[in-house]
Amino acid sequence: MLNYNEAKKVVRELNLKTKEEYEKWWDDNKPANLPRDPDVYYRKDLDAEYQNEINQANEDQKRREAEMEEEWEELNRLSSEPFDKTKNCYVYRKKLVDKHLDEIKKMSKSEYEMVEERLVNNGIYYDRELMEKDACIYNVYRLINELPLDGTYATLAYYEILKDREELK
Repeated sequence: MLNYNEAKKVVRELNLKTKEEYEKWWDDNKPANLPRDPDVYYRKDLDAEYQNEINQANEDQKRREAEMEEEWEELNRLSSEPFDKTKNCYVYRKKLVDKHLDEIKKMSKSEYEMVEERLVNNGIYYDRELMEKDACIYNVYRLINELPLDGTYATLAYYEILKDREELK
């Protein structure tokens, strides 16, 4: 039998998407180097891969928490200074607003609540672009609809962006 990584490479090259597709292909071809039930045969490898994903997600979460702490400290420092619109975070968030503002304005409360649930309660993202879009939606929706804010530097940046665009009342 092939080891787990080699078997995974072979199956990916076959472009099989589901267990059923794999089983049909296996029944038709009866390969000697691949198991009929890979989830059973490679159980230890799958468990290790899953644990690695969990560990990576935990590391990412700790990194994000550290970044949020840095933003909070920056917000506290900036609260006594004029807001600096030349900072990279402002420029980057402005691009997110430009990209998603129309979508956010049309968003129903239930659509927003799905984003909020994903962002606030789950907190683990494997797709950085989705995480950043959700954070943009979360902050901009709350500002436009005058919902309570969390007071982070990100919120302050979104507030300044919307104020400049004359989107706020």
